[in-house]
Amino acid sequence: MPSPEMDLRLHGFEAADERTDEAFWHAIGIEQDMLTVLAEHHTPDGLHSYFVLHNGAVTWGIPGEPQFVALHLRRDPPTKTFRFDHAELPLPAMAQSWLIHRGCPPGAIGLLPGMGTAPADESTRALEQWPRSDGDNFALLHSYTDDDPGNAVTVVVLRAGCVTV
Repeated sequence: MPSPEMDLRLHGFEAADERTDEAFWHAIGIEQDMLTVLAEHHTPDGLHSYFVLHNGAVTWGIPGEPQFVALHLRRDPPTKTFRFDHAELPLPAMAQSWLIHRGCPPGAIGLLPGMGTAPADESTRALEQWPRSDGDNFALLHSYTDDDPGNAVTVVVLRAGCVTV
């Protein structure tokens, strides 16, 4: 699988404060060379960037940890500073949902060609679409990822919320 060069578009920007700088280093910077971009979107005005990332370093960490990172960058051009939010999630569709609920256009954060797997059938496609579109109607209770090449599996336990019609 090709690994596109990750460009966070932060050249000339600094973290908005020391707390943001430290949090960004621990969440993204320390493992930046192990992050692979699966999807990205940048607003035309350059104020926001949204990324779905695969963190290859997780393989060597605590067993079962989620391997995907949803990253939302917010830039303030007048002060040349940035802030960010992120979440570590077990499925790319959950990362996409997290970003959509932070302002990313739903059609703009699809996986890049060659990244991820194609759904096996329409049922699988619908199942993958569900967390993307209804992500605010469930809560992640637990997940476990086993990336053994011979038997890769991700188990996700969700709690359904109330759906009002």
